[in-house]
Amino acid sequence: MNRLLVLLAATVLTAGVQITSAQQAAAQAEKLLASAQHKATIDGDLKGAIEEYRKIVAGAGSNRALAAQALIEMAQCHQKLGDAEARRIYERIVRDYADQVEAVKSARARLGGAEPAVAAARGDRAVWTGRDVDLFGTISPDGRFLS
Repeated sequence: MNRLLVLLAATVLTAGVQITSAQQAAAQAEKLLASAQHKATIDGDLKGAIEEYRKIVAGAGSNRALAAQALIEMAQCHQKLGDAEARRIYERIVRDYADQVEAVKSARARLGGAEPAVAAARGDRAVWTGRDVDLFGTISPDGRFLS
């Protein structure tokens, strides 16, 4: 009976330590994210912020929400710098972090993913292109098409 009590107490203590460690790791990650955001927005050090975001993504482990958020922020820094890397990061978010709905929605909006889908749904398509296009256009006799 004493062994069972000792084993139960050890299990409870171990679980408590693991929960505390997880909470501390989450708090540390949030501090790192806030620090990187401060560096980007307040200090204006976009390259330094990108490096911090890179470290956050590398150290995120199983915290996919944190990694996706850091990637979004990193891509925005690259976008402000005019780098083509921003597009690759947004594509990575859509491809690798599909379970992070808000991050994927934001990445798709930045990629311009919504507009082509809307146009395709409406049925807009080019049927005549090139230098011989009639720029004034006319409506077809049945009223369904515009050239």
